[in-house]
Amino acid sequence: MNPGGRLTLKMTITNSGESNLSGTAEPVVPSGWSAQPATATYTVAPGAKTTVDFSVSVPGAAAAMAYQLGGIL
Repeated sequence: MNPGGRLTLKMTITNSGESNLSGTAEPVVPSGWSAQPATATYTVAPGAKTTVDFSVSVPGAAAAMAYQLGGIL
């Protein structure tokens, strides 16, 4: 992660159920950061998985330290 740079946040969604799984994924990034798109819809067939990518912008003033990124389904 470089201050002022971009990174890709990948969310993998696995459907272990017996019917299609649909919903909206939303990235969770530190305050002052941004992610595009803000949300992404997905549909996953039974027994399958899919990956949703988000482009995350890191502020130029971000300190050199560990940050936690995640997502909400």
